[in-house]
Amino acid sequence: MTYDEIYKLADTLPDNSRALQLSGGGGLDIPNSKEVVKFTICYKDLSFLWNYAKSFTDRGSFAKSAHFYVTPETESIINRVSSFIRGGQEPEVAHAVAIDRALPALFKNTIQGCLLADDFDLDSVATEVGLPPAVIELYEKIFFNVLDRRKESLFVASLVHPEGRVAELDTQQQYKTSNNAKLRQAGYHNGVEDVYMLAGMRGYGTGDDTRTAVKEFERKMMVNALWLARNGFLNTTHVGISNAKNLIAAAKHGGDNDSASEGDEVGNSVGATLMAEVVSVSREEILERQEYMESRQVS
Repeated sequence: MTYDEIYKLADTLPDNSRALQLSGGGGLDIPNSKEVVKFTICYKDLSFLWNYAKSFTDRGSFAKSAHFYVTPETESIINRVSSFIRGGQEPEVAHAVAIDRALPALFKNTIQGCLLADDFDLDSVATEVGLPPAVIELYEKIFFNVLDRRKESLFVASLVHPEGRVAELDTQQQYKTSNNAKLRQAGYHNGVEDVYMLAGMRGYGTGDDTRTAVKEFERKMMVNALWLARNGFLNTTHVGISNAKNLIAAAKHGGDNDSASEGDEVGNSVGATLMAEVVSVSREEILERQEYMESRQVS
C-alpha cells in the first residue's frame, strides 16, 4: 500500500479502533489527535492491513467508503484477511500469519531483509527460501508493507537504521544490534545474497579469492575512515581511524605500489592504488546521489 492509500483508509477507522490505539491514538492529549495518529500510522504501522481488518472483526463489515480509497487488489487482501480472522478457509493468509507469529523468528527476519534489498525478486527469493511466492507476497502486504514505498527514502532508512547511521560511530553498536536489524541492514546495503549468508543458508559466502578479498577489505577500511574523518573523527583514537593509519603506514613501510612484487597481495592492494579507489568510490556515490535527487525533482 502507498502512503496515500494508508492515510485515506485510516480515516474510515472508528475512533476507538484497534489500529488507532496501537499507534497511540488513545494517549495523545492534543486537539484533533486522530489526524495526528493517521499520519503516524503511515510511518509506523507496517502491519496496517492486519490491524485494519482486526479493527472491524466485531463490527460486521468495513466502512462503506473504504473501497473508494484502495486498489481492487488491496480491497481483495483486506477481505481475505477479514475472512481468515472470522474463521474462513484462507490457507495462504494463514501461512503468512504463521511466518509473522508462529515460526522461528529467522523466517520473518530473513524475508524482511530480502524485501529491503534493491535486487529483491519475488520468484527468486521464494525459490531460495523454499516458500510459495503467494505467501511471501501476502506477508509483505499484511505485515511488512515496504515494496510500494521504496521511493520514500527516509521511511525505508528508518526501518534499517532507526537512529540513522550516526549510531555506527559507537564502536560497540554492532554488538548491541539485534539479529533482525543485522539481516535488514544486509539486504538494504548489500542485497539478498548477503541476507542468505547471514541467515546461514548453505552455499552462500564471499566467493572471492584471497587477493580480491584483501583489496575489498582494505578499500572498505579506507572508505570507512574517510567517512569518519568527514564527520569529525580525524583527530581521535577511533578504531576506524587507527586502522586506516596503520594500513597507510604498512603501505609506506612496504614501499610504494610500483616497487611491490606482483605476487605480493598486500603490497599490491594498498598505497596509491587504494587511495585512487577511495576517491573513485566517493565520486561514484556523489554522482549516484545527484542522479537520484534529479530524478526526484523530475517526478
